[in-house]
Formats: sequence, structure tokens, C-alpha cells
Amino acid sequence: MGILQIQQVRNRLEAEIIAHIDMSDVAGHNEANQATFKLTRALTAFVMMKRSGLSAVEAAQSVVDGGEDNGIDGIAILPDDSKIILVQTKWSEAGKGSAEAAEMMKFREGVNDLLSMRWHKFNSKVNARVHELQAVLMKTDIKVDIVFAHMGTGALAEAVGSVMTDFVNDQNDSVSDSLSFSYLDQAQIHRLLVEEQQAGDIDLQVSLSDWGSIDGPPRAVYGHVQGSDVASWLTTHGEQLLAQNVRVFLGDSEVNKSVKETALQSPEQFWYLNNGITVLCKSYEKVLAGGGDRRFGSFNVKGASVVNGAQTVGSLASLTAATDSEKLAQVRVSVRFISLDEADEDFASRVTRATNTQNRIGGRDFVGLDPEQDRLRNEFAVDGYIYAVRNGEAEPESSTGCSFDEAVVALACAADDVNLATQAKREISRLYVDTSRAPYKALFNAQTTSTAIWRRVQVLRHVDSYLASPDRGWADSREKGFAVHGNRLILHLVFTQLQRRELDDPGFNWTLDKPALDNATALAYSSMKDAAEEKFDGYLASLFKNAAKVKVIRDIAVQNIRGSIPDAKAVAGEKP
Repeated sequence: MGILQIQQVRNRLEAEIIAHIDMSDVAGHNEANQATFKLTRALTAFVMMKRSGLSAVEAAQSVVDGGEDNGIDGIAILPDDSKIILVQTKWSEAGKGSAEAAEMMKFREGVNDLLSMRWHKFNSKVNARVHELQAVLMKTDIKVDIVFAHMGTGALAEAVGSVMTDFVNDQNDSVSDSLSFSYLDQAQIHRLLVEEQQAGDIDLQVSLSDWGSIDGPPRAVYGHVQGSDVASWLTTHGEQLLAQNVRVFLGDSEVNKSVKETALQSPEQFWYLNNGITVLCKSYEKVLAGGGDRRFGSFNVKGASVVNGAQTVGSLASLTAATDSEKLAQVRVSVRFISLDEADEDFASRVTRATNTQNRIGGRDFVGLDPEQDRLRNEFAVDGYIYAVRNGEAEPESSTGCSFDEAVVALACAADDVNLATQAKREISRLYVDTSRAPYKALFNAQTTSTAIWRRVQVLRHVDSYLASPDRGWADSREKGFAVHGNRLILHLVFTQLQRRELDDPGFNWTLDKPALDNATALAYSSMKDAAEEKFDGYLASLFKNAAKVKVIRDIAVQNIRGSIPDAKAVAGEKP
């Protein structure tokens, strides 16, 4: 890489982006400095465009480079995707060098301050977007994409890269990765230009067995394709085959592990257990050989793109060993090819969206099949309450019953093991992914009663209401962040202050003492917040999904609570 590549990147920035860059804050600088500012800011916008899909105007408006930017040059906010992209860029006319340790450390501290919502450390450009930032940062499923882009060709030193990767790893854990970091050098930045120019047309020669067709319009042909053929599509044409898919291949996810396991252990059953693949194409035609025989047909497919089934394609392509190839030859995959040659203009996008959003059966759906849930439903009914178990079932009014979704959170947070409360915050579906074993069986078993659930759910509702109340008067957004992201740990700490007998004993004449519960919640919040601020810094959403860190906070908070009320009584009391 060299001068030509730098000039090509510069040409793109000057042609489409620089005109939209705000330079008002550096109007007093000399011409050479202004030129560098323009290119740096335009490069920041370009990176955000490619990482987010923003337009040139939107990306330019997301540049925050300037005095007191705290090491962050660009902030792209994508509320619909619960995502924030944070960018730092360095323009190099010579195309040499790489990020330096001081630059990476400043960027890391800026990222940390932003995720900690320390707005006083940022300039007016960032503070003008605080409302937008806080709205996304309060979401529990947020993803933060951290990017350092440098126009130099030098390799990033391991010690420099570890400044950010260590920070990201510390914020994340092995299950829930809210933060990710990427370093883009000159070659990777230039690659973004190259990808824009790629035609993307992929032609396939497909052998379909037991095929059929739909005359349309649009026309379509469908049938079964050998697993080894499907794998070869990706190995031959690369990720461009999946360019129009809503997701890239996700690697060794749980679902993909299952796909590969089926292909290797039960290849003859693959067709029955897999949803199949949808391919959009510009056109297709049947090869004359074979005539009208529907048992086998050869087709030339033009401009193919997999829009649904990327995980199936990627999983099969990852099976590369010789023994795997033998299994792939036995696999049959259901595939349909839809031609766009006679389709409406928006048909492709409608197919892509529909095939990726249709309802799928998951672990939550199987909960309703558990006999214990049926028993609990009957117990609730005898007491005149509704227990909504099936996925999609209407939520009962709060005074008339509760749902399984409330029950599983309440039981998890009330458990002695704080890891269950952390899981309820991090990825609740893992609490019931398998109804035949723990953690599900630890929560729902023969000893679990409707009384125990109902009382815990009432505590859950009151604590959530307390934390969400505007009357709390949080001094700043970080204080509110503790209530939003730490709510499940707070609930767990409230339950540590309650007497188990009063929650479990059906013979105990129980009611909810709201003032006492408010006091318990306030104490849980303050104890948790003090412990967290003492031991850990950084992004709260990641902190409260990290099991090891949550346990440290919990243990300190429990000691603080016990020290405050050594003879603590239950929040729930007897009815008068």
C-alpha cells in the first residue's frame, strides 16, 4: 500500500464527505492545519458510514472531534439497533506509523468516561447529544463498537493494542460481550473502498433433486441440494455470498454447533431438522439435460445471494476435514431460489425481512410443556389467580395474577446464588433453555409453590416501581444507571433482607409492607452502589452482566447491609 491508496481514500473523502464536515471551531487555524482537520474528520465520518449504514450527512453530523473531545472523534448513535459506535482516527499523509500508546490510552479513557456518563469531561458537541446517548446507554442489550482507524501502514504494537483489548475484556465476560474493539490500518480502510466497487454478482451451477417450481411472478424453483455443494458456495465465493443477509456467519454459536452436530452425527436427518436456505437471484434457467424429470435437475443461477440461512451455509462450509466431507455428501438441504427478474422493486427487501423475522420455536416455547408449570397454573387458579405460562399468552392484570416471565426473574433474584440474578440480567433465556436440568430445575421443581412465586413477584414489582419512580431524584445520570443496570442485583439484595418463612409458608398471613420494602430497596441500592464504585469503574451495563464482578459487589453489599441492620426484620409483615 502507499501513495496511490492514500490518494484514492482522499478522493472519496473530498468527493462525498468533506463538504458536510463542520469546521467552524477551527476557522482560525492556518490552511495546513485546516486541511488535516478536514481529512481527519472526514475519515472519521467515512468509518462511521461503513460501520453503521449512516449517510454521509448523518455521519458528518456525528463527528465530535475538537477541543476537549476526550479522545473520541466520532459517535454514531443507532437507537433502533441499541448500538453506539465510538471512533478515533489519525490521518497520515505519508501513510506511515500506527497508533501510539498515549493515543490509545487517551481513547480508552474517553470511552470509559462516556460509558460512565461523565459528561463534564466532554466538549459541547458531545453534550449536545447527551439525551440521545443516555437513552441508548440505559438499554440493557446495548452494543458498543470501538474503532481506532489509522492511515499508516505500520503494525499495531501488541502493547498498544492491549491497552484497549484489556479494557474491553475487563468490561465483558465470556457470555455477554457488550463491547468490541477493532483497529483499522491503511490496508483495511482502503479495503472499504474496494468493497464498495465489487459487483457482487455470484453465479452458481446448482443440482436440485426432487425439484419443483412456481411460475410467479416472481418465478421460483426449489428442491434439495447436497450439503457439500452448499458448503462449496461459501468456500468458493466468500462472504459476498451473504452480502444481502441480515447477519454474517456467527461462528460457533450454540445454534451453529447444533447444525454441525446434526450434519456429522445424523446427516440423513438433516433435511428434517433444518429450516433450509432462501436464495435471491437475478435470474435462473434450467439446463436441458434431464428434460422434465423432477427427480433431478441442473440450473444456472445468476446473481445469487443467500438472504436466509447464512448460519446453515457457514456451518456446513466450516466442516472441512476429510471425514466431514464424507458426511456432507449425505446431507440434504432444502433450498429455494427466487428470481427477481419479474419482481417488484421492493420485493427483495420484503423477502429478506420476512424470512428473518418469522416466529421460531425456542426454549421459551417449551416451558409450557413442563408438568410443573401446569401444576403451578392449577395452584394459582385454585386461589383465584391467573398464571400465564405459554409464550405470547396475554399478561394478566397485576391484581389478578402474573406471568412466567415475572416468575422466573423473581425466583432467580430471590435465590441464594447471586449468579442466577446475574443471569436474569445478562441473558434470561439461559435460565430456561433446558427444562430438564439446572438452572431451570433449581427454580421450578416439586417444591416450588404458587404462594412462593406470587409473593416474590409482588416484591419484584414493588422494587422495580421504586427504582423507576421519578421521585428518586438521582443527582446524575450515572446514579440512575445504577438503578437501571443494577436492578436485578438490587432485587437480590432486597430478598437477602426478607425472612424466607414469610415468603414461602402458605399458612403465614402475609401482606406487603410497602414503607419497609422502600427502606430495604434504598439500603440495597446505596450498599450496592458504594461497593461497585469502590471496586470497579466503567460501563455499568457490562458490569452487572459480569458474574465474577457482581459476586464481589454482592458480598461487600451484604456486609454493609448487615452492619446497618444487624437485627433486620422481614419487610413483609402480618396483616392486622
